[in-house]
This record gives sequence, C-alpha cells and structure tokens, in this order.
Amino acid sequence: MKPDNEESLGLEVERHGRAAVVHVRGSVGLGEAAGLRKQLCDLCDAQCHPVVLDLEQMYFIASAGLGAMVEAHLKLRHHEGQLRLLKPQPSIRRLFETTRLTKLFPMYEDAGAALTA
Repeated sequence: MKPDNEESLGLEVERHGRAAVVHVRGSVGLGEAAGLRKQLCDLCDAQCHPVVLDLEQMYFIASAGLGAMVEAHLKLRHHEGQLRLLKPQPSIRRLFETTRLTKLFPMYEDAGAALTA
C-alpha cells in the first residue's frame, strides 16, 4: 500500500569506490521504469560494480521495471559486475521469488554484505 506522503519514484545514488548503492523510493510503474533504466544504464556505462538496489522503501514494481533490472544485469555481467538487491519489502521479495529472478539477483539484508559479497 502506498503511503500518503510517498512520491511515485525517487532514486538516490550513493557511491562506494567502484560500487554504487541506488536507494529506490516509491513505485516503479510503467511510466517510472524509464527513469530506473536510465539510472542503471548510466551506472553500467560508468562500470560500477557491484550495483546494489536498496529496495527497503520501494512498494511496487511493474514488469517494465523488472525488465530494466534484467537489462542492467546483462550489462553488468558483461563487465564481470553484478546487480544485488538490498532489503526488499515482503511483497517485492515474493515477486522476485515467484518469477525466479532470485537466480539473477542475490538478496541481502545488510548493506555491508551486499557491497562486499
């Protein structure tokens, strides 16, 4: 459920050397997926790895958002990088489990572990 004061999508990037953490806030619907795709592609082009998506404040993702993540996974893998998920909400975690995307995206509950694994 969307909190009343929540924006549609907020992305904040925090760099840690070559690694990056993208804090995703709100909803990644069809309209917002392009923004997520651009942010992830920019990080791939900068050869950041790993890229950690902090999903603690994300409450919805549409198939277009999942597609953006898969695209980033493929680009990162080409440069021996990885896209990792941090603290997904239970409903988001179930979506990744149901779609078997947990095979592509390792999930972590600790930011330090997500950055150094």
